Amino acid sequence: MLQRFAIIAGLTAVLLSSCSNDLDINAQWKETTVVFGLMSKQDSVHYLRLSKAFLGEGDAMKFASIADSVYYDPQVIEVKIEEYLNNSITRTFELQAATDIPKDPGIFAWPGQVVYTFQTPANEGLNPMAKYQLTVHNKKSNHVLKAETQVLGNMNFDMPLGTMNFYP
Repeated sequence: MLQRFAIIAGLTAVLLSSCSNDLDINAQWKETTVVFGLMSKQDSVHYLRLSKAFLGEGDAMKFASIADSVYYDPQVIEVKIEEYLNNSITRTFELQAATDIPKDPGIFAWPGQVVYTFQTPANEGLNPMAKYQLTVHNKKSNHVLKAETQVLGNMNFDMPLGTMNFYP
């Protein structure tokens, strides 16, 4: 009888002490910079887009439509690209914010957008033998982002031979 009572009491306690079903998907805020860009060795003008990753309570689609949620204030961001050849800096490019490039309506803030640009002399371009290091410094938060890339050489695209079939 005592065993039966202990089992019933134990089951009741387990059933009544349920765990929380609340799920907090928002972590503590952390500055995250997203960089989009394409640098071509033949071009003399290069563009990079720096955005902020955003997350918060509420509608993410609404956050995306607010420029302050997506773009950094150009007054607090320093952006530069250093060209390295044989582990030595050969050139430094200070990127300037450009806000005059129109953006079509859509999910993200429009009509304005902020992109960062730099120029290379038309007859020099980018050196395919060099490495390029991007540095983004937020003067307000002191957050620094660094990324490195190389310029691709000439590329050839070969078309696949034969056909492909997809069956359900």
